[in-house]
Amino acid sequence: MQFRYLAFGALGPFPGTHTINFDELTAGGLFLFDGPTGSGKSSIIDAIVFALYGKVAGAESDDSRIRSAHADDSTPSYADLVFTIPSGIYRVRRSPGWYRTKKRGEGLTPQNPTATLWKLSEAAVDSQAWDAGDVLASGARNVGTELSQLLALTREQFVQTVVLPQGQFAQFLRLSSIDRSALLETLFDTTNYRAFAQKLTKMAKVAGAKVDEAGAEATRALQSWCDIDGLASEFPDSETLEFIDADDSAPLESMAAIDEQLSARATGAEAQARELKTSADQATKKRLAEEALAKALDDRAALLRRSEELRAQVKEVAAKRSQIDLHEKVSTAVDRLATASRARASLDASAADLPAGVVPVGAEHGALAEAIADGHELAELAGALVAATDGAIGEITAQVGSLDAVVDLEESLTGRTKALAKLDDTAQELAEEIASLTRELDEFPARMKTLDADIVKARAEADTIASLDAELTALKERLERVEKLQA
Repeated sequence: MQFRYLAFGALGPFPGTHTINFDELTAGGLFLFDGPTGSGKSSIIDAIVFALYGKVAGAESDDSRIRSAHADDSTPSYADLVFTIPSGIYRVRRSPGWYRTKKRGEGLTPQNPTATLWKLSEAAVDSQAWDAGDVLASGARNVGTELSQLLALTREQFVQTVVLPQGQFAQFLRLSSIDRSALLETLFDTTNYRAFAQKLTKMAKVAGAKVDEAGAEATRALQSWCDIDGLASEFPDSETLEFIDADDSAPLESMAAIDEQLSARATGAEAQARELKTSADQATKKRLAEEALAKALDDRAALLRRSEELRAQVKEVAAKRSQIDLHEKVSTAVDRLATASRARASLDASAADLPAGVVPVGAEHGALAEAIADGHELAELAGALVAATDGAIGEITAQVGSLDAVVDLEESLTGRTKALAKLDDTAQELAEEIASLTRELDEFPARMKTLDADIVKARAEADTIASLDAELTALKERLERVEKLQA
């Protein structure tokens, strides 16, 4: 809070009107109210407190002393204060209750207390235009309510901190720690510090709970660690380990020493395990070589069996080739039959195309001879025609005899055609099989040579198989013991 301007009249020992411009006083730094006892220094503090709270500063002082005993009965008493707080600049004017001279007649008439509160701008303060502000409240009660919301301090706290009436500083020092803390918290707005302290307290409780939980977990872990099979026999002192409190490091040091020894043993076991694994890998390679040899022997036996099968199939292949030759001959005969069939159809068509009245030669030969006898002029032509007809009859008769056989063959042509198609498929399959067998026969000598070399090498290593199996078994047993020790 900063006081900017104070005006008062008829207050305390001051019967007249007086003003104090605090802005001018504070411009030079600190200032001092100096004067003899009773000169009115405390009355200035009373005027400030009265303007803000409607009471004088001293707790033991009578509020009635705010009215100057030296003032005329017609002169009103008042205190007019302009002050600045974080929310803005405000002006408050108060007048106490007093008795003034009646305007008519004799005697005095009471005057009620009055109060008005304004909010001012900085420009109004600079120009001292005190009436240029906005009225926030009027009336002693309303102004008191509004100021209680604007000011963070009660009157008691205000006179203990901002202003200290004469003789009351010792009272502030004698406050209890609780009252002094409440006053200072209000004065310096220590809400954030209190919240921070409360948060620290809460965090301390949470951390303490975590420490307790971690301690319990450490105790359980220590007990589980001490229950490991074989640990007590190896390290008898481990049975007496326990956590006395959170700062006890003895169990951890003992566990670290035991862990160091176990780590050294584990390192040695790992080295031994690597050696055993190397030996096992070598034995595995030898076993794989043995299996490869056995497979090569099986392959060689299979090839030998396949060779015998191929030799047995040579005769069958020759028979299939004879069938293929026969199939080619039959195909030629079928082609000839088809040609004969077409010739017969052409002959039938030619006979159908003879002129009307011409009958087959064999049936009408006698009638033709009689016509020739009667027609002497056509005798020569008829003779030639008869000769030609006789020749044609002979050829046709021969062809008809051969066509009878062709008809029989034609009737069985469909079935033979299907049989030939099946023989074509069989011939194709046989040709492919012969080609595959030929390739296998060509590759067989090289494969036999390779297998013979593998057999010689395998037999050289076969003598060590039994000993390698025994060594591998022993290595596996040692490896299992090492893995159990590591676990």
